[in-house]
Formats: sequence, C-alpha cells, structure tokens
Amino acid sequence: MNKEDFLNTLQELIPNIPKSEQARTLVYYDEIINDYIDDGLTEFDAVEKLGDLQVIANGIISDYVTENNIPLDEKQTKPNTHTSNKALIIILAISAVVWVPLLLAFGVMVIVIPFAVIVALVSAVIALVIAIVFIIGTIPATLSVSMPLALLYFGAILICLCVGGLISVLVCYLFKWGKKSIRFIMKKIFKRGKSI
Repeated sequence: MNKEDFLNTLQELIPNIPKSEQARTLVYYDEIINDYIDDGLTEFDAVEKLGDLQVIANGIISDYVTENNIPLDEKQTKPNTHTSNKALIIILAISAVVWVPLLLAFGVMVIVIPFAVIVALVSAVIALVIAIVFIIGTIPATLSVSMPLALLYFGAILICLCVGGLISVLVCYLFKWGKKSIRFIMKKIFKRGKSI
C-alpha cells in the first residue's frame, strides 16, 4: 500500500471524529511516513512499518474519546454486535409476562389433550361393555317378571349403546381435528422460525 492509499483508508476508518481532528491526524501520519522515507525506507516499507490500519484507527478514536471525556456509550470504534442480542434478551424478559403463561398453557394442552382423548375412549368402551353385560344379565330376569318392563330395559340399553357409540365417534373426530390443529400450529411456528 502506498502513502496516498494509507491516508485515504485511514480517513475512511475514522469518520466519527471531527474533520479538524482527522486533518491533524492525517498530517501527523504523512510526516511519519516522510520521515521513514528520509531514513531510507521505500514508501511501501514505510507504510508497512506503521502496522495494521484498523489498529491505528481504533487507537486514534480511543485517544480522541479519552482526551475529550466522551462517555463510553458514544465510542464508535466499531459496531457493537452484542447490542442486538442484549436488546432481544431485554425484550424477551419484559414480554415474558405474556408469552410464558401462553407457552405453559400450550405445553399443558399438548400433553393433556391426547391423555383426555384416551381416557374418554377407554370410558366409552367400558360403558359399552357394561351396557352389553347389563343387557345379557337383565333381559332374562325381567322377562320372568313382565314383558313390558323387559322391553323398557332393552330400549334403555339400546339408547345407552347408541349414545356411547356416538360419543366414541365424536371423540375420535375431535381427536383427529385436535391432532390436525396441533400439527397445523406447529408447522406455522416452525415455518415462521425458519424465515427469521
């Protein structure tokens, strides 16, 4: 790198300090390079001897900030990559009042709904088995007492069987709908997460 490129790049790396301070700094480094050339170095060797441009620029900005008592937050030596992470953490912490209960409710729902469906299905099957046993057990006993009473019991048992069957079908339908809904919600969540 020659002297002109060095000075132009240095000026680009220190845009946050006043123009007068930039001009003073560029004159200073121009003189240093000229002194090295006077001592017998080539222009390229003189620039090379100064070191890394980014380190020099950071030092200039740091010195300017220190000399002028500029608070630490106003230092702009290089962009702070941790600022966005800190902001995200702060936003998540503040909004935790809203999203933590929702997340817990969703987690409980995902765990409880399948368990509730299984319990409902098992209960419906047990009710059907009890109704069938009741049919088998009561019809002969009631036939010996009276025919109308036996028919009444038989009708009540058939109604119980129909209601139990309808509940079983309804629970199966709700389980399928719930499973599809959960799958749809999870796809939306993960699709949105990938696009971020």
